[in-house]
Formats: sequence, C-alpha cells, structure tokens
Amino acid sequence: MDFNLADFVTKSLAGPFAEQLAGHLGAPAKDVGSTLGALVPATLGTMLKANGTPDGVNTLLGLLNARNLPQPEDAQRLLAAPDQVGALLDMGRGQANTLFGDKLGGLGSALATQGALPTETVGKLLPLALPFILGLLRRQAGGGTIDAAGLKGLLANLAPALSGKISAALMSLLGLGSLFGGASAAKPAAAAAAAASIPPAETVHKAGWKRWLPLLLIGALALWLLTQFRGCDETAPALPTASAPAAVAIPEPAVPTASLPVPAVPAIATEQPASPQPASIFFDIDVTTPPAGSMQQLQALADFAKANPGKRLSVSGFHDKNGDAAHNKALAQGRGDAVKALLIEAGVPGEQIDVLVPDNSVGDQGDDRTARRVDVSTD
Repeated sequence: MDFNLADFVTKSLAGPFAEQLAGHLGAPAKDVGSTLGALVPATLGTMLKANGTPDGVNTLLGLLNARNLPQPEDAQRLLAAPDQVGALLDMGRGQANTLFGDKLGGLGSALATQGALPTETVGKLLPLALPFILGLLRRQAGGGTIDAAGLKGLLANLAPALSGKISAALMSLLGLGSLFGGASAAKPAAAAAAAASIPPAETVHKAGWKRWLPLLLIGALALWLLTQFRGCDETAPALPTASAPAAVAIPEPAVPTASLPVPAVPAIATEQPASPQPASIFFDIDVTTPPAGSMQQLQALADFAKANPGKRLSVSGFHDKNGDAAHNKALAQGRGDAVKALLIEAGVPGEQIDVLVPDNSVGDQGDDRTARRVDVSTD
C-alpha cells in the first residue's frame, strides 16, 4: 500500500497535539482537530503547486530547512511557556506569509467558515500549527538538509492523496484546480455533448436521390439547348470596334520645395515599476538574530532593489516597552543591522540600505510580540 503523506501529517497532529493546542486556545478539541484536518491538505496542496516552479522549489526548501522546526511531541513544553509561544507565533507568521502570501487572510476566513472555530481563533491556530506541519514533513524526508531531489521524493504521489480532501472554496482560493485536472476535466464531457448533438449519418435516407431525377433531366436538356444557341451566335459577323482616343497627358501641379514643419512628438513617460509590499520581521525576546524564514519575507524587496539601483530600502528597528531604554535602543539597532546583513547576502548593495531607529522605537504598546520587529520598505 502506497504511503499517504496527507494522512500521515493529519494523524500525527490529531490526539494529544490537537488537545494541547485546544487547551492553549481555549477551544473544543474536536473543533481544533477538524480545522487542522482542513489546514493540512490545504498546506500540502499549496506546497505541491509551488513545487512546480524553480522559485517555488527554493521557497519550499527555505521553509523545510529552517532551524528549530518543532515536532508534535514538543507541543506541551512549548505551549506552556509564554516566551516559547511568542517565538512559535513569530515563526509561524513568517512561514504563513511566505507560503500563502496574499491569500493568507482569505485562508483563515475560509477555514473559519467551513469549521466551527471563530476567525480570531483560526488566526492564532494557523501560525501555531504550521511550524509543526513543516517539522513533520522534514522528519519524513529524513531529518537532515533537504535538497530539490529530496523535496521531489517527499511530494511524490501527493496529488492522488489529496484528491477529495480540499474543499471547493479552498481549491478556488488557493488556485489548486489545475493539480487535480479541474481545468481539463470538462473537456471530455463537452466533446461528448458536442458529439451527441450531431445526428448520425444513417438518419439520411439512402434513396433520397431519386426525388431529384426529374430536375436533373430538365437541367441537362436546358444545357443542351443553350449550347445550340451559342453555336449560332458564334457564326454572326463581327461588329467593327471603335478605336479608343489617344490619351492626353495632363501636367502635374508643381509641388513647393519648401519643407513643412514637423510637429514634435512628446516623449512617452516610462512607467515606474510597482514597489513591493513592506515586510516585517519579528524577533524573540532580547535577541537580534532574525528568525528562520526571514529571507523569504525579504526576497521581493531585495529583488526590487537589485533591479532598481536608484531606489533605497528603509530598515527600521523596534523593541517592546519592557526593560532599560538604552539597552532596548541597542536591540533595535542590532535587529536593523541583522536584517541589513540578510539583504546584503541577497545581493542588495549596502549603500542602498538605510538602517533607522526612530525616536519612538517602541514598536507596539499593546502587544510585545509585534513590538519586537524590523520593518522594511522602499522609498
């Protein structure tokens, strides 16, 4: 019996993991398990689609080879420590943004609609569960560094395993129809319908030509009479033809030699390339090391800067409201410098990057997790 990756991941997240996650979220374990059962195939389908392009393969390898991917047996320990929960959320948000992009918001709403959990709870469940899904996939691939061949082997035969497990709403939202023949399935049916609408050749009566026999005989007689009359006309003497008068040359009007002024053609303004969306990198408490998956979040901005040398990237570091002000300022600066280093590694010249620490460098007065961040945008 062939190995079913979708069932393996779903079953690994059922039972104790779903119960521990439900306890953390304050939600019924049954509803959490149901939402996980919908999230897993949607995640795997999105990964299978991404695996079809070179850029997608690189993105998936970055996600699967990230450091500190957790396993379900780690959930109880991680969910019991607030700082570990914050780190998990930061990691999961980055992974979700990288994998789902602008479809992330719609994914949360769709999961809430087809399940029993409110949208707010799904918004917390998704980034907490995604690191464990990726951790399971990495373990299934061998646990070491995965290359393109290993990724191909991991996702082999995944399409049949996902068939019927992703709702129509999620299929449409994530653009997964082509993976399961959604676009081409209608063609045979349409061809069959078209063929059915054509009457069979046997419906034409084989003896119908007999009805036209009298008309054919009359036509043949008329043709014979016409040839007889035409033969008489050809013996008549030819009429004299009048000669055509000689053509009279008409002089062409003189064309002035002075050149006419040519109106100037206004220069066409070249369209400016669209700037990518800003990115935010979230950090753990009292650290300046960017979390795994940060480069994937910065890739669009890095590509834009490399393609547009006249544009600049602004990197702004922030910290939470706790602790010594001077130490926090240094943290914000260090986080900004670390993100700048990532951009330079991606090929952006350092002189195109401005690292800033605003005067009010507290990122968020209400939520310490979102306060510890670096924002990156174009000028």
